[in-house]
Amino acid sequence: MTRSIRLAVSALALLAAAPALAAAAPTARLGPAAARPVRILAVVNGTVITSEDVDNRARLFAVSSSLPQHPEVLERLRPQILRQLVDERLRMQEVERQHIVVEGKQIAAAIQEIEARNGMQPGALRAKLSGDGVSFTTLIDQVRTEIGWTMLLRQQMGDRLRVSDADVAERTRALTAEVGQPEYHVSEIFIPVENPARDAEARRFADVVIKQLRAGAPFPVVAAQFSQSQSALQGGDLGWVQPSQLDPNVANVVQQMPPGAVSEPLSVPGGLAIAHLIAKRQIGRDIATMLSMRQVFLPFAVPLNPSAPTPQQVETLKRAEALGGRVHSCAEMEQAARD
Repeated sequence: MTRSIRLAVSALALLAAAPALAAAAPTARLGPAAARPVRILAVVNGTVITSEDVDNRARLFAVSSSLPQHPEVLERLRPQILRQLVDERLRMQEVERQHIVVEGKQIAAAIQEIEARNGMQPGALRAKLSGDGVSFTTLIDQVRTEIGWTMLLRQQMGDRLRVSDADVAERTRALTAEVGQPEYHVSEIFIPVENPARDAEARRFADVVIKQLRAGAPFPVVAAQFSQSQSALQGGDLGWVQPSQLDPNVANVVQQMPPGAVSEPLSVPGGLAIAHLIAKRQIGRDIATMLSMRQVFLPFAVPLNPSAPTPQQVETLKRAEALGGRVHSCAEMEQAARD
């Protein structure tokens, strides 16, 4: 499985993928943080991560995935949560080093989007989290990091996101050669094992995750929270892939799984993978009809809330509407993209 860059965990995917959040009954509560002495667990270039930070993130995960806050489960999650927080601090430090500023209105818009997707009134999310013992600052910090990291990636990648004619031609040739071959719609959770001495710890964590998935926890929510692969921002979704595109250990298992199944922990380079087979099919034989298509990507800094767009989103929508009225060919679309 591809892991070319370890992306920030998606707080938006984490909560937006749990539409029953507002209606969920209060979860079983973890022991109060005040009863546990606050300890420094890590220092990331001068930034401290405490046991309280880890406990708050553990509660946030339990609430967003509708899981009970059983102490023994959350205790097993803490090592992975700590590593995740370290990664997030490093990402946010890089965002700040690049002088990228995440404004308060961007964070507010993202939180409004979470509330809207969960059918909650403005401000209800803060009350919900408070009632479940989760510091609202925990969510704000996670959202800030995600927005900042997304802005940094867009700034650095730029035109590399464009699909060229050569890319299209190569994919067309590949599809022609692959007609009739099986392909699989797969999601993944990647758990890194940077030190072989921690393999047993990682497997224990993977077992906890698999148990919760098989008990009904939404795979996209869990993947967005804990997977350390590039697919985490899509809830672990790899799309339709062929066995040759997967790690051999994963491919061998996926080909034998029924749709809907979740695998045991699978050893892959750099760590462990948990595979979820969504569906399988044969690549279609009818590819005779081909369409020429071009697109212009006009990004939003934060997800769009249709009832309260930000000024940047209003201007972007106006530009998109203007382009739609005057662009009538692929050539014109390419020129618009260059402009």
